[in-house]
Amino acid sequence: MSKFNKEQKIEIYRKWKKDEKISISQLSKAYKMNLANLDYMLRLIDMHGTNILNTRKRVYSKKFKEQTIEQAIFGTKSDVQLSLELGFKSIGRLNNWLREYKE
Repeated sequence: MSKFNKEQKIEIYRKWKKDEKISISQLSKAYKMNLANLDYMLRLIDMHGTNILNTRKRVYSKKFKEQTIEQAIFGTKSDVQLSLELGFKSIGRLNNWLREYKE
């Protein structure tokens, strides 16, 4: 999978929103993008708008990470839902934090 720039991601999102006949699976094949990653990206943009793509790489405090890990472990939301709500650009960030915590 090649990396997509902001404009390409917006184009994919708009295509998905406009064309009710096109599925995420079809978009995944057309753009040679992992289905789970594409689904996450579309849900993230849907939830936060296209401006979420403008955010730069963030550095998170230790306290924020601890609170987030606690929410992931003891909360009722899935890791994906929590990541989406926090505006993480990928599920990998939370997964990495959880893995490091468990080690």
